[in-house]
Amino acid sequence: MDRCQAGGEKPEWLDVLLDLDRLQEATVTRGSHSYTLRTEAAGTTASLFKAARLALPPRLTTEDTAKKRRPPPSKARTRPCPGRPARSATAS
Repeated sequence: MDRCQAGGEKPEWLDVLLDLDRLQEATVTRGSHSYTLRTEAAGTTASLFKAARLALPPRLTTEDTAKKRRPPPSKARTRPCPGRPARSATAS
């Protein structure tokens, strides 16, 4: 709020809370693509984000869900290297 007041804005808490409640996000999946959409930043929301030096998320984001379904890469080696001792030579 200090940054807002320094920028010449004096937002009311009720207005801020109502405007933040109006900010929504939805995800739509069609085939192997996923789209995330958000509503327009109304009222004081955009100016508050700007005063806080934060970027609003983009209005539309696309993502290929087929990439998300891939299993994580497996580790090449799960056991110790052959020929190496299981413990340190100095451990008792």
